Amino acid sequence: MAEFTAAVENYDRFMGRYATGLAPKFADAAGVRAGMRVLDVGCGPGALAVELAGRVGEDNVAAIDPAPQFAAACQARIPGADVREGVAESLPWDDGTFDAAMCSLVVAWMSDADQGIGEMARVTKPGGTVAAAMWDIPGGGLQMLSHFWRAAREIDPSVADEQPRAGVREGDLVERFGRAGLQGVTGVIAYDLNDIAPPTSHTAVQVEADYRKLVAESHARGIRVFCPTWPPDASLATPTDERSKINAWILSSGECDDVVDWSVVLRDPEQPNAFRPEYFSDGMHPNPAGHQAIADATPLRWFTAPPLASGSTALSPTGCVSRRRLVIHLRAPHGHRGMRTSVRACIAHARGKGPSPIGPDCRRSRRR
Repeated sequence: MAEFTAAVENYDRFMGRYATGLAPKFADAAGVRAGMRVLDVGCGPGALAVELAGRVGEDNVAAIDPAPQFAAACQARIPGADVREGVAESLPWDDGTFDAAMCSLVVAWMSDADQGIGEMARVTKPGGTVAAAMWDIPGGGLQMLSHFWRAAREIDPSVADEQPRAGVREGDLVERFGRAGLQGVTGVIAYDLNDIAPPTSHTAVQVEADYRKLVAESHARGIRVFCPTWPPDASLATPTDERSKINAWILSSGECDDVVDWSVVLRDPEQPNAFRPEYFSDGMHPNPAGHQAIADATPLRWFTAPPLASGSTALSPTGCVSRRRLVIHLRAPHGHRGMRTSVRACIAHARGKGPSPIGPDCRRSRRR
């Protein structure tokens, strides 16, 4: 709590630059939509809570933060929400109150992360969603901190940094979600588009090695890896030859459990390095219509496949597991530059009180 004594306006200038931009992407990944009741744990001044209120209505949002000035600011921004002062480790709501419980850039600052995640699971309905997003600090995702600690270690190599915090180590969130009784990750969508651009400038061979490492680590945990091809890049910020080599490798290597050719969906047949005009945004990223097109092209079987640990490696184009088992895990093979947030293990469906049924309900909103 002592870490969050800053004035609201100072916090907004510092973390608000990141939390506000992350909020819609995080809400998309969690499938937040009208009709849901949602909890924001560690809400701060309300970056995520405001986004949630815009989707489900203020009266369907609850939020909590240990810092009184942040809780007050969040309440002022969404007056109709149920905003309280308190900690993640002791949530003041009954079991099964919410359709989704979320925490954005918070786990590392919980005094007991296992207890906090367990409390989020407790207040979430069976079949609901528990979601956590955290900085990829070891991978340099929070650059303002990584620059600071790099300079500090040059002065004193023994100085401690942020990496021991909960939720930032590779696999840490997966382990904590498992200890909380949440269903494990069943699949990873490995998607990137920046790693061959400066300043990273990885070659196709290096990127392929990153994919192989991700596949090996995922398979060792019983997790499938699904690989779309990289989109075109009319901006020429990335080398065309390297991008073509990566896409050819994705489609032909057999390393991934399943693939889909997003490049074919997005590119202009007359100019293979450019987007179709109706999907053009900035030359490197698709616009909303383009995102819808790749969502439509993505096989639903990616979201219905059982974990590898079940003994089944073949993907069936039909059928669907219960929403209690569906997990979406979004991660680039080597990560994005700039503000890179890790959404490792960010979506896990809360435990049920009985057997997990199999049903046909595969919602389109899960294609994120």
